[in-house]
Amino acid sequence: MLQFFHKYNKSIIGLLFAVIICGSMLFFGVNFGGNQTNDYAVRVDDSDVPIDRFYARKREVQQQYQRAFGQNYYKIATQLEQGLSRRVVDGLIEEVLLAREAHKLGIYVGNDQIRSTVYNDLFPDGFDEQKYRLLLDQLGLSAPAFEKQLASELLRSSIAGVIRDTATPSSEEIVAYIRKNESTYNVSYLKVSPENFTSQIKKLSDRELEEYYLENGSDYETPARVKYSFVVLKPENYRSMVEVNPEDIEFYYSEHQRDYRLPEKAKVRQIELKAATQSKTEERDKIKALANELLTRIKNGQNFSDLAAQYSEDPETKSKGGELGWIGKGDEPLAYERAVFKLKGKGIADLIQTGNSFYIVEVEDYQA
Repeated sequence: MLQFFHKYNKSIIGLLFAVIICGSMLFFGVNFGGNQTNDYAVRVDDSDVPIDRFYARKREVQQQYQRAFGQNYYKIATQLEQGLSRRVVDGLIEEVLLAREAHKLGIYVGNDQIRSTVYNDLFPDGFDEQKYRLLLDQLGLSAPAFEKQLASELLRSSIAGVIRDTATPSSEEIVAYIRKNESTYNVSYLKVSPENFTSQIKKLSDRELEEYYLENGSDYETPARVKYSFVVLKPENYRSMVEVNPEDIEFYYSEHQRDYRLPEKAKVRQIELKAATQSKTEERDKIKALANELLTRIKNGQNFSDLAAQYSEDPETKSKGGELGWIGKGDEPLAYERAVFKLKGKGIADLIQTGNSFYIVEVEDYQA
């Protein structure tokens, strides 16, 4: 154990979480009480992570990908997003477990510790606000979001340090460690030169050699090899020698249309109205009626942003007049996605209900 903690102290927190998860019941939007619900994205014991938090975190990751890869993002989006939902869920589970263990151990990360890390570790030569802003732009994060992630990493490191410092090896491990590092050995050896004995070797006949080779041929096999010659050409040196006709371009495009097709996406604003998880039918009906009223007012010309700022219960978009930004298929719940992309252009979607939330959505721009 002593060797283990010395060797794997950087990843010890992963082991901690693995042990904790084994004792936890994790579900993705499913209640074992018998009724299926979409109120939460994942449940860790008695802690629920809201599904809205899952989708917000997933959007953050996708936006970071887009900023990192630019226009190339759409060419590799399929590969980047394979298993993305599972990775987001794993991250949310880790956050819950991290917070729980930190609370149990009485470990907290204060603003002074975060500020010291930013000033001294990220900028050992002196803090530079311009470079800090550039770093945030490259990561696609606001300063509060980045510092929240940094706090999580510091918390993770602190917990690992506590485990490492309090780990007690068994007596067997101590003895084995001492034996390995402090034992000495006396070694005697004899050095032999093969050429001194070649004259004593019996000369083998061709038949004996052939029989030996047939029995041990696999020992003498060599990997397949290729000999080739090549010439390096710079395309720009020969561009004037190539004639490309409009028909050639059209033919090439027709054969590779899929390579130039952007995935369907929409730029949206939203107003979210939430019903409490245990709310009665009458209360849900009142919230739905208010949502329909807002939908009618918007269709009659009332400003969407003003109504979003006044009524929306989504903290992420409320302050921005409901602006959610660009979404693609798979970013939002299925009912939300169907209503938005059914428009095939700008407009106001029908009222959307997912779980305990009602959404009024305006599509401001559309690409396909």
